[in-house]
Amino acid sequence: MKRKLLVVKKNGFTEIVEREIPPLRNGEILVENHTSLISPGTEIGWIKQLRQNGGDFDLPREFGYSGAGVIVDIGKGVKRLKIGTRVATMGAGYAIHSNYTVIPQNLAIELPNSVSFEEAVYTCLGATALQGLRRAGLKLGEYGMVFGMGIVGNLTAQLSLLNGAYVMGIDTIEPRLKIAERVGITKTLNLAKDNLINRAKQFSPFGVEFAFFAFGGDATKTFENLKMCMQQSEDGHVIGRVILIGGCNINLYGGAYSGNMDILISSRTGPGYHDPQYEFGREYPRGFIKFTTLRNMHFIISMIAEGKIRVKPLTTHILTLENAHRGIDTLIKNPEEALGIILKMKH
Repeated sequence: MKRKLLVVKKNGFTEIVEREIPPLRNGEILVENHTSLISPGTEIGWIKQLRQNGGDFDLPREFGYSGAGVIVDIGKGVKRLKIGTRVATMGAGYAIHSNYTVIPQNLAIELPNSVSFEEAVYTCLGATALQGLRRAGLKLGEYGMVFGMGIVGNLTAQLSLLNGAYVMGIDTIEPRLKIAERVGITKTLNLAKDNLINRAKQFSPFGVEFAFFAFGGDATKTFENLKMCMQQSEDGHVIGRVILIGGCNINLYGGAYSGNMDILISSRTGPGYHDPQYEFGREYPRGFIKFTTLRNMHFIISMIAEGKIRVKPLTTHILTLENAHRGIDTLIKNPEEALGIILKMKH
């Protein structure tokens, strides 16, 4: 049996190919994929690099890591999931842009009937945002900023509000700030138009206590400006937490120059992702590793089902697999026109 795949070529452009569906290994499921989500961060950044510089590794290559569909077959050793179950799926190399995907069982989570496939595709990036919050250790009533109102930044801000923090969403793309306001992030700032330091003083009477960097590229200037917004201790040192959840880079200086700030890095969706033993069915000891990737996925789906996280406004385009190139080109050339681009499969 063959499946249709979206692949990226060396020049950074895509095409549809047909390949055999690989046989299921122990702990894997076969999903008839209904939707997948193009990541405006990781995937588009990679494609832009290919278009600018070309690629010298194994290409063409399938891509994608967020999907949703129905299980049509299961391999040996699959415990939680059954044929006919609606699931959200994730994982680079697994939840690819294709009409059929082969997924390790611990990278799939059952969907309640109230959550659509179009909503479920945000599970992976939602779990990424949630892992960032767990790393940050947010406290009720703290004031913070989220730089970058892409999908991860938006979900990070929504989760921070849900956690009882006061949050300002920041970007330079006005339509993304409008989407942020639609999902309940009522305090926003356009970094290209507004004065960050002045707005920060109006926003928090205590100074900014945490900040997420949810974007790519050079973040040094943003970091330097943020330092002037952060809390200061009585001895004049900048304090607070900065969490790098996007793929940005910062030039840091130690000692008194940066005060007593905590710089944290948050990676992926939680413990277990990219551990093959975990992905294919092994459970970590719950008493020692509580919030695994699977549990984070479960929480995100629960919050979507309960209406506590809103993802529908993040979707700006729904396209067929064959028209994926239109969405990719829009994200590269006109990012102000797009955010969540969902590919809908034909069956």
